[in-house]
Amino acid sequence: MRTMFVCVSLALLTNQSVSAKDLPPAGQWTVDFGDSHCIAQREHGAPDNPTYLMMKAAAIGDGLQLSIVENGVRSDGIQEKARITFGDGKTLDLWQLRYGVEKKQVRTINLTKDQVDQLSRAAELRWSTPRANYSLPLGPVAKLVKMIEKCRSTLIEDWNGTAAKKAALKQEARLDKPVGSLFSTSDYPSQAVVAGQSGTANVVGLIDENGELADCMVVQTSGIAVLDAQTCIKIKKRGRFTAAIGPDGRPARSVYVSRVRWVMP
Repeated sequence: MRTMFVCVSLALLTNQSVSAKDLPPAGQWTVDFGDSHCIAQREHGAPDNPTYLMMKAAAIGDGLQLSIVENGVRSDGIQEKARITFGDGKTLDLWQLRYGVEKKQVRTINLTKDQVDQLSRAAELRWSTPRANYSLPLGPVAKLVKMIEKCRSTLIEDWNGTAAKKAALKQEARLDKPVGSLFSTSDYPSQAVVAGQSGTANVVGLIDENGELADCMVVQTSGIAVLDAQTCIKIKKRGRFTAAIGPDGRPARSVYVSRVRWVMP
């Protein structure tokens, strides 16, 4: 599947007060129909120091990964509390993961379906963190969420993840050993240990014809940012897969779904 960029024209909100972190839109939403991902992004703020709001959808499931990306320095992942408000709705207390990579500072959270529904009805996002507060006009995002869903449908079809295509496979992609064996007590994030946090993360992986993991993403959050992140990190690092076998007997793309339960050591 070729990467395709689609610009979604959304009405900009006007008469917004502008302060240090009240960031007006600097362009339209762009949806990337990638070969192994669905990503929507929009630039906010000054062109010489932009802040990007990004949404990423997995091939299956109904949640979204929501991120704020801005200039920064490389840093290890840190879990922090974040207060998220969609429009005039109820403020949500969630865990965010903050890290720095390739001169960018990233803050990311995983949204449930109910939270995505709230987002789709909102015209503004307020994101409060220990280090910075953001107010980001969204425009009417219902159309954007529908475009992301269209991309997700294309992705699951292309990776043989629909019920019909999975049934047609002679063999689905499989992990060469039990998923639990990829993890050890030392993998438990120290922040989660200190806070006494446990949870279960459901993830989906896209396995290509060579048995390589093209993407891994949480589709049902544990509610704990560091546990969600560590789940895909370790599967990417240690997992070895056998590719699916298509109806023609040749290696084929496939979707791998796993559930990892984190229990305090």
